[in-house]
Amino acid sequence: MISRHEKNQIRRNSRKARLQSKSSSESLSTVSCINKRDKRFKSYFEPIFNPTDEWPFSEAPWRILGDKRNYHSVLTARNLLVQLANFDREVIQSASFESCDFDGDFSQSSPSFKKCVFDKCDFGLSSWRRARFKGCTFIRTSFSLSTFVDCEFRDCKFIEIGFSGNETILDGTLFTNPTEFISNVYLNEDPEILRKNGTSLSYQSMRLDGTKVSISRTLLANLAVSGEEKSYYAILKFNQRQSLIAKMSNNRYELASKPGLDKEIQLV
Repeated sequence: MISRHEKNQIRRNSRKARLQSKSSSESLSTVSCINKRDKRFKSYFEPIFNPTDEWPFSEAPWRILGDKRNYHSVLTARNLLVQLANFDREVIQSASFESCDFDGDFSQSSPSFKKCVFDKCDFGLSSWRRARFKGCTFIRTSFSLSTFVDCEFRDCKFIEIGFSGNETILDGTLFTNPTEFISNVYLNEDPEILRKNGTSLSYQSMRLDGTKVSISRTLLANLAVSGEEKSYYAILKFNQRQSLIAKMSNNRYELASKPGLDKEIQLV
């Protein structure tokens, strides 16, 4: 019989192989990657949505010494790996990242961030392995289309963040406050933007409730393998409660959408 340790080792090796395969297949230039980033301009449900923002962002070196303000930049894994080679510390501390896009496979650098601020940043199109975030603040930042494997978010603060139930990969990733991560998700409530995109607040809320269930299930599975007992029971309770909320939200939406009642978009 295979022991739990052996099972976990098999799972880690599988993840490693998957990431290496993904890394070797990434041959896109920086410009082509930038062109793929349309969340800021098209995805109204994302916290970074801002059609009037400057575009495209330019690739820039990481500011992790002296002036640590990173602004309107594409920050690549390649550049970070080069800069960390000449960095006398392993931790990036007290740096600010405002409207930055992280691009590439950060598995080789496995950076650690301490007391950093990420404001309106996009982690999409990036993958991380064994990265550490301690005491960091994430404001209006998107985790959709990102991959975090065996990473850790310890004592971090989350304000109106964005994630996807099936496009935010959190394999083996731990949060010391998982319920705060899930609860503080962004919801666009602007009626004009919702009408323009042919949707409604009630529909978006219903979809978001389901996404919270998916993410909480992932974090619950991660904490069942390793992590603090307090965090495990917190996310277990959250998952059970959120599952009921999602079912009720879906039932309300379906009832309001039945023939004979006003269209859902008119109810909000």
